[in-house]
Amino acid sequence: MLIGHHPSGLSVMIRYDGKAYVYQAQYNQGRHKDLEVAKRLAVIDSYPRGHQPTNCNEELLHWSWRDREA
Repeated sequence: MLIGHHPSGLSVMIRYDGKAYVYQAQYNQGRHKDLEVAKRLAVIDSYPRGHQPTNCNEELLHWSWRDREA
C-alpha cells in the first residue's frame, strides 16, 4: 500500500489489487492501471470539486509518498 501525505494534513491511499492501482481520496475513489496516473487522480480527488489544483505537476511536488505493508 502506498500512502501519500500533503503538508496541510491531506492524505490518500493507493493499493494494487493485481489488475490496477486502487486509490482512496477524501472526495472520491477510483482505479487506474498506471501508478503515476493513479497518484495524480488521488491528489486531484483529495480536494473538493471547484477547489482542485490547476497544475497537478506542481501540486505533486508538495506530496510525500511512502510504502506501507497492508
